[in-house]
Amino acid sequence: MQNTKQHSDSLFIGIILFFIGGFQNVYTYLNCGKIFANLQTGNMMWMAVALAEKDILGAARYLIPLGSFCLGCVIGALVDTKCKYNFKMHWRTIVLIIEMIITVIASLLSHKILVAALITFNSALSLQGFKNVCNRSLPAMMMIGNLRKAVDHLTKYSINHDKEDLKEGMLIWMLLFTFIFGAYISAILSDYFMNKTILFIIPLYLMMVIYLQNDSKC
Repeated sequence: MQNTKQHSDSLFIGIILFFIGGFQNVYTYLNCGKIFANLQTGNMMWMAVALAEKDILGAARYLIPLGSFCLGCVIGALVDTKCKYNFKMHWRTIVLIIEMIITVIASLLSHKILVAALITFNSALSLQGFKNVCNRSLPAMMMIGNLRKAVDHLTKYSINHDKEDLKEGMLIWMLLFTFIFGAYISAILSDYFMNKTILFIIPLYLMMVIYLQNDSKC
């Protein structure tokens, strides 16, 4: 039987993933020509604007991260299906190791679209591998749904005064602010380190790998 309290769903992992989510989004937006790492809605919007302006090449450049995101979802699903019970290593650790390798590769490249595609691929892997925080469906790459849940819980609390709603709402708001903080740090560091900025999340990946490897029953 699977452990219901998985380290991979812990608040510790959730905080790091939300920070990385914000960090990656601002990184690709500032360093890769206004391409979002995980806000594919934004990429679709920019593509539509380019098409409206008859900028075919400008629209096409957004197809690359969109395709990379889809590929990341496919690879994440395959790792989940094929590796979940076939390796001694935690299957999500494999996802994190792949992301670390790709992050290092991205930092060595100068082609903006390719860098954006690699970081977008990483975002999709994380989204596929880490869907929950504390047994709650709170994906670290999809803020609009999390924001809706936070407002919903606090609105219900204001009406029913149920402390569980307050607890849930405050938890989600904390994660949202963690995402914003990650974006803020990425913006600050990008002024100094530009393309190399993405390397600052490598220690965070290592922390998660070590943490997950202590959870042998997931």
